[in-house]
Amino acid sequence: MLGGVSFSDLRRTVIDRMISTGGWVVNDRQREIHGRRVFQVIAQTPATSDGKPEQVWNFYFTEIDGRIYSLTTHTAGSFTEKLAADAELFLSNFRPMESNRRAAK
Repeated sequence: MLGGVSFSDLRRTVIDRMISTGGWVVNDRQREIHGRRVFQVIAQTPATSDGKPEQVWNFYFTEIDGRIYSLTTHTAGSFTEKLAADAELFLSNFRPMESNRRAAK
């Protein structure tokens, strides 16, 4: 569970999104990024007939102060690792404004 929401429910939101785009879920995993629990779902959409390449999608869910935040990225396969590294750097530094105000007090 993450913020009172089961991983199954979070995964289901990704599955629903992938069904609507013609894609599928490849894997999911629970991780720790910079001391924060993160649930990551990796998905994929196929190349299209109009020339759009196959896309790899990463859905990240994390909890901060009882709230769930999500970040979604997608890119062509050759840029996947770089974008995932940038997303994880963002998540490790993410501080919602409400959390920042509380920390300043």
